[in-house]
Amino acid sequence: MFVVVINRHAGWVRRQSLERLTRALAARVGGDGCVVVTDTLAALDAALAQIAPAQISALVPVGGDGTLSQVISRALALWGADALPPILPLCAGTMNMVARDLRAHEAPIQTITRILHQYRAGQRLQHCRRALIQSNHGRAGFVAGLGVATRFLAEYDAAGGGMGQALRQLLRYSGAALTGDARAQALFEPMPLLLRQDQQPARAQSPSVILAMSVGTLPLGFRVGSREANGLSLLIGQPNPARVAMSLPLLHRGYLPKSTGLARLHCTHLTLELAQPQPWQLDGDVLAAVTRLTLDARAQVKLLV
Repeated sequence: MFVVVINRHAGWVRRQSLERLTRALAARVGGDGCVVVTDTLAALDAALAQIAPAQISALVPVGGDGTLSQVISRALALWGADALPPILPLCAGTMNMVARDLRAHEAPIQTITRILHQYRAGQRLQHCRRALIQSNHGRAGFVAGLGVATRFLAEYDAAGGGMGQALRQLLRYSGAALTGDARAQALFEPMPLLLRQDQQPARAQSPSVILAMSVGTLPLGFRVGSREANGLSLLIGQPNPARVAMSLPLLHRGYLPKSTGLARLHCTHLTLELAQPQPWQLDGDVLAAVTRLTLDARAQVKLLV
C-alpha cells in the first residue's frame, strides 16, 4: 500500500488549497493506500503507529527535505532502521535536495502518478540505496552540517527563504569575502573541536565548514557531495573566504580546488566534541546548539526513483 503523509506546513503545500490537494492525492491513490494530513509531530506519530511497515510499498512524505527528514526520523524511532519501507521523496518543499538528486525537477503529482502507474501495472518499483545519517539528537537524514552552511541557512530562514533570497545572500557574501568584509569573517568563523572519524584517534581541529552528505547535490545545484550507499561524504576545512568566493563556479560543478582549504573525506561514523555550543542543521532544518554531535551512516534506506 501507499502511505501519503502531507505536511500542511511544507512550502509547496502552503501555496495551494490543502483540501483540493488532499482530494487530488486521495483520488490518485484510491484503494491502493491512504492519505493523511499532519501538522504536528504527535499527529505524525499517531498516523505512522496505525500502519505495519511490512504492509507499505511506498511511504510518501509530501513536503521537502525537512518533511522527509522528520517522517524518516519518526518512522525510524517507531520501527527501527531494518524495518523502514521504501521512501518516495518529492520536490514539494522549500528545499528539495534529495528528490532532485534522484530525478531533477519532476513535479510532485507527476512523480506520485508515475510510481502508482508502475505499481498497478505490476512492475517492480525501482529504487536506489542511500546511507541514512542518524544523529544522537533524534534526527536522521541525508545532509548534516555545522559552521558556514548552517549560519547561511539561519540567515536565509530569518529573511523568509526562497530562491531570490538565497541568490542575494550568495552574492552579498561573495562580495564581502573578496573585499575582506567583517560579515564574511563572521560567516567563516572557525569552531574549535575534537573530531573522531571511524576508528581513528581523536584530533583537534578548528574548521569553519563541516558538511556530512549521502547525496550529491546541495541547494542552488552545488555538486560538492557524492551519492553514498555506504557511509557519508565529509566536506571539512577552514577555507579562505576570498578563495572560496573565487572558486564558486568550480565548486558548483563539483570540483574542489586545493586552494580553497577544503578536503573531501569518507567515513561511516563521526563524533564532534565542540568547545562552544554550535547550532547545526539537518536537511535544511537549523537545530538547537549542541556541544556533542555524533553522525552514524551505517544504515541504508531505499529511495524510490
